[in-house]
Amino acid sequence: MANIRKRGAGYQAQVRIRGFQPLTHSFKTKADAVQWANEREAEVRRGTYVDTRSLRAEWLLTAVGSKGGHGGESGPFAHPVPADIFRPNIAIPDGADAVL
Repeated sequence: MANIRKRGAGYQAQVRIRGFQPLTHSFKTKADAVQWANEREAEVRRGTYVDTRSLRAEWLLTAVGSKGGHGGESGPFAHPVPADIFRPNIAIPDGADAVL
């Protein structure tokens, strides 16, 4: 469900759907906030939304990992990270087979 609230000179849109991390974004106009919230909510419900926050975290860990590792290891694989951290937060339609 989408929630729009006034924050200072702008508006903050938040989409909360059970089983997913809340999505939040700020806008200058209420119309932009409502449009974004409706689009994100529809994408999550259809199962087409891809959460890019995990991609940013993966990129950061890769960049930090390239600075050095343990015992002479270096590069993005110097510090292994569990695969479930980067599992995409997407909706799977009922009756669809999913392999994650």
